[in-house]
Amino acid sequence: DYNPHEVMEQITNVQIALTNTISGLKAKYPDSIVKQSLCDMMENAIDAFFVNFVGKLANRDGVNIGVELVHSNAKIPTYAHAGDQGADIYAPEANTIPAGARGHMVHTGIKLLIPHGWAISIRPRSGMSKNTPLRISNSPATIDQQYRGEVCILFDNLSDEPYEIKQGDRIAQMILEKNYQAAFQQLDSVEPTTD
Repeated sequence: DYNPHEVMEQITNVQIALTNTISGLKAKYPDSIVKQSLCDMMENAIDAFFVNFVGKLANRDGVNIGVELVHSNAKIPTYAHAGDQGADIYAPEANTIPAGARGHMVHTGIKLLIPHGWAISIRPRSGMSKNTPLRISNSPATIDQQYRGEVCILFDNLSDEPYEIKQGDRIAQMILEKNYQAAFQQLDSVEPTTD
């Protein structure tokens, strides 16, 4: 009786619980190479299972992103063409970016439920970068899977004039990315040194 959003939320919760259990085991046996290796193998198997499982439920590339509309004019992101990597994000209301602004926040009216093991990258649309003085301040911005607040875009206005974003304008694009985390290991040296 779950709707698709609830299904994704339950799947994500199960995956997080399993990952947390394995992280607890790794923390309990920090000096055991065998147990650490087994935990790493379990993590990889869980990731592979959930990516495959979610893929069977999804309509695109094996991942469903839950979207909550928190503004009356908000729109779900859309792909302009089949095969596009970036989904367009829309402005739910008009917004004037002051001349010379830095980091001016523009609301999108959406919140995202990103499955565990994935992240969203926010990038500029090439047409906007070419045809307007607006630039995304922290491009590419990253939305981690834990974040549940409204997605907002930070804009710089390189012009001496204010710039108006109109309601319904496509203001940025979001890209789905696999979330990889590295294991950092201190070394005495990373020789040879390069210029």
